[in-house]
Amino acid sequence: RILKPGIVKISRFIFTSLLMVCVAVSCESQAMVKIVIYLIGDGMGIGAVSSLILSDEAPTGFELAPVIGLSETSSADNHVSDSPAGGTALAAGVRTINGHTGVDPDGKPLTSILYKAQAMGKKTGIVVNTTLTESTPAAFYGGVTSRKMTYELAKQLTESQVDLAIGAGLDHFVGRPD
Repeated sequence: RILKPGIVKISRFIFTSLLMVCVAVSCESQAMVKIVIYLIGDGMGIGAVSSLILSDEAPTGFELAPVIGLSETSSADNHVSDSPAGGTALAAGVRTINGHTGVDPDGKPLTSILYKAQAMGKKTGIVVNTTLTESTPAAFYGGVTSRKMTYELAKQLTESQVDLAIGAGLDHFVGRPD
C-alpha cells in the first residue's frame, strides 16, 4: 500500500514527536505512580532528539517531562532492527529477530509491560495513528512470527483484555476472509 507523502510526513511527525515515559504521581504524601503513558517515537534515536533540542528555541517535551526513558532496540539477529523486533524490545524488554512481534527468537510468547500492568490491576489502552495490528503496538498485546499475520494479531487484540484501543485497521477485524 502506498501512502501519499503528506500522510507519511504527518504520521512520522506524530510518531517521532516523543519517546518518553510520562509519569503522573498522586498528590498524596506517598509518591505512588498513578498513571503511566508510554509514548513511542518511530525512528527516534539520540541524534534526532539532540537535533530537536538544539534547533528548537522553546523547551521540548523531553526537557519538560518529569521522567524520560531511552531504550536500545537492536534485534537479536541484526544491529539494525525492524519495527516488529524494535516494538518487542520496547514492549517486553527482550531482543528478538527481525520480523518477530511479541515473541522471542524461538517464537515463544513474551510478557509485555501491558500484561504486567494488567496483572497489577491497572487499566490499559493502545492509541495509535496507524493500524492497531501494526508491529509496534501489536508487540504490547500479541505475538506472531511474521508482521504479515495481521488477522492473527487482530484476534489476539480482541482476546487481550485491553480496556481501550483506538486506531485504524477495521478491515482486520470485520469482513475478514476467515
